[in-house]
Amino acid sequence: MAVLYLAMGFYTTMQADGMTSLISENNGMLPTYRPDREFAENLPPGINFNAESEYRTRYFIVFINDDAELNSVNLEHIAAVSGEEAFEMAQKALAKESETGYIGHYRFLVTDSMVIFLDCSDSNTTRNMVLVIFVLAALAIMTVVTIIFMALSKKTVEPFEENSRRQKQFITDASHELKTPLAIISANAEVLQYKSGENEWTKNIVEQTKRMSKLIGDLMKLSKTE
Repeated sequence: MAVLYLAMGFYTTMQADGMTSLISENNGMLPTYRPDREFAENLPPGINFNAESEYRTRYFIVFINDDAELNSVNLEHIAAVSGEEAFEMAQKALAKESETGYIGHYRFLVTDSMVIFLDCSDSNTTRNMVLVIFVLAALAIMTVVTIIFMALSKKTVEPFEENSRRQKQFITDASHELKTPLAIISANAEVLQYKSGENEWTKNIVEQTKRMSKLIGDLMKLSKTE
């Protein structure tokens, strides 16, 4: 996206520089279009110039006299700039000490006899609009992809969640089922110890039932924490 934006900016600047050079070469005027090979060959490289260019191109010129002072202005091809604004912009262009550059949305070219300003607002607006459209499209695509991913992920995870739930339920049910017989075995062993006295076998039964009860309790705690 950034590459496209920069490429469009480079193309806009290239076209603007071609037009200002053409105006400079024709003494401050755009030439009348001719559909012949000679005319095309005399155009600056890469410039998009056609029969409508002379009428739709907005530009103005501030002339420089022999003493390197701003002399007069030509506003015939633009309505958005006053003479005072044109002189101020020309002074800023000369202060930049650069032959070409931007002042606002105007591309300028400084020559020995004039400062040419070309209005690039339409191109800049188009470029910004393309950027906005690409950003919105990218956000829309990301949103759709995220929704699809979440939906697919949920369906993918559902079997594992169900399996985990069943495992927990099985452990809980089994623990409850084992507690009752273990309690009965432990109680019977204690009765035998009471009646016949403690011996090696009854002692082992009681110890193992207590051990099993503890393991069952640990399993139930584990199933609740996962």
